[in-house]
Amino acid sequence: MALLSWFRGSRKSPGKPQCPLLLLIGCLFPLLAQGGEFQITYLKCGLDREGAHYVANVNIQYTLSKEVREAVENGVPLKVDLSLRLRDDDAHWWDADRHQEVRSHSIHYHALARMYQVSDATTSYPRVFATLDAALNALGRIEELPVIRRDALAKGHGYTLSLQAELDLDALPLPLRPMAYLSNAWKLHSKPATCSLIP
Repeated sequence: MALLSWFRGSRKSPGKPQCPLLLLIGCLFPLLAQGGEFQITYLKCGLDREGAHYVANVNIQYTLSKEVREAVENGVPLKVDLSLRLRDDDAHWWDADRHQEVRSHSIHYHALARMYQVSDATTSYPRVFATLDAALNALGRIEELPVIRRDALAKGHGYTLSLQAELDLDALPLPLRPMAYLSNAWKLHSKPATCSLIP
């Protein structure tokens, strides 16, 4: 809107010199907008109740930028990918990961019901919440996220699990993707967090 107002003002004052740099800044400012952040605040690895699988308990703080938050409130579904990588502690950089997987979580506002629906990799049914903040808090609390079977790891050997959360831009509605690819407001991801496994 600011750019449009400036452009309209320039048409009213043809004799006044204008600076092309202002136009460039006005075009780039929305693309440089930030304000959102994903942060993994807790990550702990261990065995599940049966002792057959290693699982991860995770807390993620999802802070959405203004642009993303407005999109969700207007019904745009979001998909967050959790990337898991398990590596041997003595592996070289060229060695393949022992295990690699992406698990998807999603949040979607239903206008008719006026509720936010959260679906994740650890529950077989969606959960609903009255507010976006409550839905984001629930999305960020993950208990017993499956990692790998216990018998798939060598006993007494050390492993490191790395986990990272990232907004999946390719899952956005097609008309929204070009802007999202260019705007920092939509490039939301966390830094990798790690924990150790020793069978």
